[in-house]
Amino acid sequence: MNATSLSTLFLAATLTMLSACSGAARDTLLGAGAGAGAGAAIGHAAGGHAGTGAAIGSAVGAAAGYGIHESKKGDE
Repeated sequence: MNATSLSTLFLAATLTMLSACSGAARDTLLGAGAGAGAGAAIGHAAGGHAGTGAAIGSAVGAAAGYGIHESKKGDE
């Protein structure tokens, strides 16, 4: 495992641990952490681009987490 993959996994773990906040921030950070981890794994498998995959996955995950939060807020 190279340094980029290791730092990406560390970033994903950190974002997931920081998701103990409440509300939209929690859902957004949780989505970003999950997306970064998944993106790093996919990027690494697709040719060693773990950093790029993590960045894209983090952005998509954060948007999805915020969207899910907003849809849950309407149900309450």
